[in-house]
Order: sequence, then C-alpha cells, then structure tokens
Amino acid sequence: MQLNTKKLFLYLIVSFFLPLFLGIAFYFAHRPNVYFVEQFCQIFHIAIVEKTETLPVQNSIFFHAIRNHFADFCWAISFCTAIKVIGIIFELSTIVIYISMISICFLSECIQIFEFIPMTFDIIDVLVQLLGLFCAIALYKMIMK
Repeated sequence: MQLNTKKLFLYLIVSFFLPLFLGIAFYFAHRPNVYFVEQFCQIFHIAIVEKTETLPVQNSIFFHAIRNHFADFCWAISFCTAIKVIGIIFELSTIVIYISMISICFLSECIQIFEFIPMTFDIIDVLVQLLGLFCAIALYKMIMK
C-alpha cells in the first residue's frame, strides 16, 4: 500500500497528538488528584494547586460526565490511532488492527480491576473508550481516504 505521508502526518496530529495533549491538559486542569497527575507532579517536582470554589455548572450531569470521561475519550482516540498507524506501517490485517484497538479499550480499564494501577474500574469508561475507537476510525477514513 502506498502511504501518503502528508495525510499520515495530518492524521497523527489530529488523531494522536491533539487528543493526547487535550486529555493530559484536561486532567491537570480538572482532575489534579488522580494518580497520573500526582505521579507526574512528583517526578517533575510540580506543586498541585487545588481549586476551592466551584461554579454552578460544575454540579450538572453534563459537566460531571465531561469531567469524568473526557480524558478517557481523548486517550482512546490517541491510542487507537497509534495502533492503526503501527498496523499500517507493519502491514497488519485490518482484523488484527481492530482487535488490538478493542483490546486496548478493555485492558486499560481491566488493569484497574486487578489494581495494577490504583484507580477505579468503570464500565462507562469502557463504553467511552469504544466511542473514542469509533472516532479514531472515522478520522482515519476522513483524513486518509
């Protein structure tokens, strides 16, 4: 298969780097007490500043859903894009690529069930990550075709 490197670069920017950055930035801005942020801040000696006041909108169901699932959605797009690009580079079959993408969505939450990472398992996170997977596929089809 002939790769269009300009389109692949655009795909990586839009579907890998942008969601990865957005997910990380969102955690730092809205979830400073999670394991990932605490470990990052500890490694790089960064002080965490806790917000003390809340806005009325922060009590809404919509804000709660965004606060708890936006980063997972972004990271699912990013990780599934990485798997897709690796699959393209190594000329893996489409079924292997999609099974790998689905697996990463489940495994990223399953490691929390067995407490490899001190977080909480959430089936809604799995569903959000599967939605991110579909977005990664849609972005691939829009940009690469």
